[in-house]
Amino acid sequence: MKDWYLGFVLNLDPNSVSNSGTPKPFWPQYQTPNALNFTVMAVNYTMIGSNPDPDATPRCDFFHGQSYVVRN
Repeated sequence: MKDWYLGFVLNLDPNSVSNSGTPKPFWPQYQTPNALNFTVMAVNYTMIGSNPDPDATPRCDFFHGQSYVVRN
């Protein structure tokens, strides 16, 4: 995580440099041009990888569009 963070802070690209010398998985852009899906990083105790964003769905878009009506 620190390598990704430092790479982003110093170069605006989390994949730019490995400061610790340890190989790290590729961190994809959230949405690439002409892409239909959004990707997020899944980091847990056993693996690190990219997954489709579960919140990038038409259902979430509907509720976000109706946020002035749906309030706590």
